Amino acid sequence: MTEVIWNKIGVVLPTVLAAALQLFPSHEILREDFAPISQPIPHIMPVGGLITLPSLSGKAWFLNRTPFSRIEAFGKDYAVIGTTTPRHSAVYSVEAPSRPQWPLLQHPTQMISVHHLTIDKPGKDDGRDLRLPANVWKRVNEDHDDKKRLQSEKVRLAISEIQEDIVPSCFQKPVDNIVTSKYSSPRNLPNGRFYLHSGVDLRARTGTMIYAAADGVVQLAEHMIVPGRIVILNHGQGLMTRYLHLNEILVKEGQAVKAGQPVGRAGSTGRVQAAHLHWDVIWKKQYGDPLAFQRHWLKYCSLSRI
Repeated sequence: MTEVIWNKIGVVLPTVLAAALQLFPSHEILREDFAPISQPIPHIMPVGGLITLPSLSGKAWFLNRTPFSRIEAFGKDYAVIGTTTPRHSAVYSVEAPSRPQWPLLQHPTQMISVHHLTIDKPGKDDGRDLRLPANVWKRVNEDHDDKKRLQSEKVRLAISEIQEDIVPSCFQKPVDNIVTSKYSSPRNLPNGRFYLHSGVDLRARTGTMIYAAADGVVQLAEHMIVPGRIVILNHGQGLMTRYLHLNEILVKEGQAVKAGQPVGRAGSTGRVQAAHLHWDVIWKKQYGDPLAFQRHWLKYCSLSRI
């Protein structure tokens, strides 16, 4: 009986050990400051930029700990450098773990390459004072902090939703007008708080029709303190757009929309100096430059007809 038990252990144990070792691959940094195939990445990049790299079988790209998104029609993987991306960041190339020749004696090795980045961001000294009308500041100041925190958390949860079943389509401006405030422009509020502008402001009089920048699903449609009437569209794979300070919302949460479909009318609700549209492009909670994103995206759209 004892001999039978030991025979079974002798058969099962190697399989169990091999499986356990596969769960804990060793990591080997092969090289630093690599030059990815066909498209080297600069060492210094502006905030808001889009990084695109070729989609390669058996290899994944990461911006810090966030995996790139893949657009099969483009044959590209991409990531967005946002306003909250750390100044000192890195792009990682991670290959699938190799199978060791002797699984009981060797760990599988996962090959990692790293390219260091410095993100160029404006500083507080470059900021301009945001001059808000007294009646506007009164309805958005610190007296409303508790409610603003709850609303900020609701927005954070909304932009954290990743839907893999939606494939991002080509992008267009939600209103064809000039930019009145650039992306990442540094600002100082009346209470001394400093922040970088998360999107672009487009000139739009109250009542101007605002259109969906791309196909998607309405993730959030609500009236809030700081953004005013806000619509968030989910375009899939962690890609979102936000439309702020609307006078009127024309869509409902959960509704599917097509590019160019009306989502609201421009206004001056929330923390604003005057009527306009604030437009954001968000990738996996990172706020990128909407116009740079659109320009880069259109280059691939024209090739893929997506």
